[in-house]
Amino acid sequence: LAALCSGVSPRLLAILTEAPCCNKAPSNGRKYLGTALRNEKFCNDFLKDKVRLWTQEIENLAKIVQSQPHAAYFAFTHCLIGKWTYSAKTSCNLGDFLQPLESAIQHKLSLALTGRAPPGKTMRDIFALPCRNGGLGIIHPKLLRQEYAFSQRITQPLSRLITTQEEDLGDALEQQASLKAFIRKEKNDLIRTCLVQMEESLTGNVNRVHELAKKKGASSWLTTMPIEEHGFHLTKSEFHDAICLRRISND
Repeated sequence: LAALCSGVSPRLLAILTEAPCCNKAPSNGRKYLGTALRNEKFCNDFLKDKVRLWTQEIENLAKIVQSQPHAAYFAFTHCLIGKWTYSAKTSCNLGDFLQPLESAIQHKLSLALTGRAPPGKTMRDIFALPCRNGGLGIIHPKLLRQEYAFSQRITQPLSRLITTQEEDLGDALEQQASLKAFIRKEKNDLIRTCLVQMEESLTGNVNRVHELAKKKGASSWLTTMPIEEHGFHLTKSEFHDAICLRRISND
C-alpha cells in the first residue's frame, strides 16, 4: 500500500497504512479533508454531527431572514448548499441522514423567506428547481444522494493513475473534461424530465406565473449578489413581494 501511495500526502498515507485488513477488527476512524475514513460507525456519527450542525445553521439563518431576507437567501444558495454538496461527493451514505435538513428548510427557512405557510409538495418541487427554470434553487437534500456516484465517475481517470502509479497523465484530463460534460448533461436532462412532469400538474395562475419566471432574465435578481451600493439589495418587504409573485398557491 505504501508503494502504491508514494504520490499521496504523508498525512493521508499514514491514515491508509493504518487501515485494518479484512480479517482484523476495525480500528478507530479518522477525519481527512472534511470527510471521515476507515470505520463505518465513526463515519456515520461524523455525518450525523455534520447534519446537526447544518440544521442549526439553517435555523440561525431563518432568524436572520427576519431582518435581512435577501442576504440570508443568497447565503443559503451560495454558501450552505456548497458545503452539503462537497460532503455528498466524499461520503457515500450522506443521503441517509438528510431528513432533518429538509424539515428545517420546509418549516423554518421557507416560512421565514416567504412570510407564508410552508409550501405544499408541488410548490416545494418548484422551489427546488434552478432559478433559470423558474425555481428558487432551494434544493431537495435528497437529490444530493447522486453526487457521490458522479464524483467517483469524474475522478476515475486519476484514481486509476494513482493505483497503477503512472507518471504520465496521458489523456486523463481530457477524459475528466468529457465526463464532467456528460454528467452535466445528465443533470440537466434529469431537471428537464422533472420539470415536464411537474408542469403537467400546474394549472391556471400557477402555470402562468411559472412560465413567466422561466423567461430569460426574470430570475437574475435571485442569482445576483445583493450589494446595496449597486442597487441590487432588496428590502424585507420588496423581497417578500418578489418571492410571493413567484408563488401563487400553496399546492
